Amino acid sequence: MRRRPSRNIANESSGYYMEIVPSPKYLHPAQSSTLVAVGSDVYKIGGGDHSTCKLSKRKCSYSFSVLDCRTHTWRQAPSMWMERDSSSTATFFDGKIYVAGGCDKRYAGYPDRVEAFDLEKQTWGFVTNPRVFDRYHKYKPARECHCVIDDVLFFWESGAFKWYDSKTHLCKEVSDVKGLPDLQDPKFCKMAMVDLGGKMGLLWDTKTSQECKIWCAEITFERRHGDEMLGKVEWFDSVFSTHVSCSSFYAVSASV
Repeated sequence: MRRRPSRNIANESSGYYMEIVPSPKYLHPAQSSTLVAVGSDVYKIGGGDHSTCKLSKRKCSYSFSVLDCRTHTWRQAPSMWMERDSSSTATFFDGKIYVAGGCDKRYAGYPDRVEAFDLEKQTWGFVTNPRVFDRYHKYKPARECHCVIDDVLFFWESGAFKWYDSKTHLCKEVSDVKGLPDLQDPKFCKMAMVDLGGKMGLLWDTKTSQECKIWCAEITFERRHGDEMLGKVEWFDSVFSTHVSCSSFYAVSASV
C-alpha cells in the first residue's frame, strides 16, 4: 500500500492506495497459502500452484517462496518437509520462521508437527511445539483474522474485537473502537489485520454486483486500568477496487 503525493490527494481522502505487484503464475492462487513478513521480505508458505489447484483441487504443497518488497521480485526458497495449506499458522521468532498445522491428510498422525526455517542457515528442521504458538492454540478463532501488537493478540470473533494478553492470560472484548463502520453489515465480507508499527491496519471488503472494494483503517489502541482496551480510528478509506470477486485476501506488514 502506498500514499499519493499531497498534491494528488482529493478532499476527505486518506491518499492511500494499493499497488499491484506482478507474480509468476506458479505462485497462484495466494488464497491457498500462508504469509509471514520478516524485514523487507514476505514469505509465501505452502499452497498448491496454479495448475495443481485447477486440475486436482489440491491446495497443499512443500512450496516456500519470497517476495522482496524493495524490488517487487519473487524468488524460490528451500522447500518445507511437509505439505501445507492456508490453514497453517506461521510466525517469526528469534531468527526462525515457525510453521504449524495445515498439513496434507497424509500427515493425519502428526497434526501439530512444527517446522522451523533458519533464516541464517537457510534450512528447515522439525521442532516440538514452541511456546511462541501458545496464544494461537488457546484462541483458535483468532487464526482467521488476528494480529499481535506489543505482545497483545487482537482478533475478530462473533462480530466483536477481542484481545488476549499472554502474560496475564486475560481475554476480553475491546470496549469501543471510535470511528469504525459497522462491520456486522452483511455487505462486509472478508477481514484481515496487521501490525503497523504499534498500530493496527484493518482491511475488509465490500461487494456489489458491479465491483469489489477493499477498505483499510488505521487504528490506535489504548489500555486503561489494566483490563480495559479502547480503540480509535485515525483514518479509513477505500484503497482498491476491482470488477473481479475478492474470494480472500491477507495482510502483512514489511519494512522497506
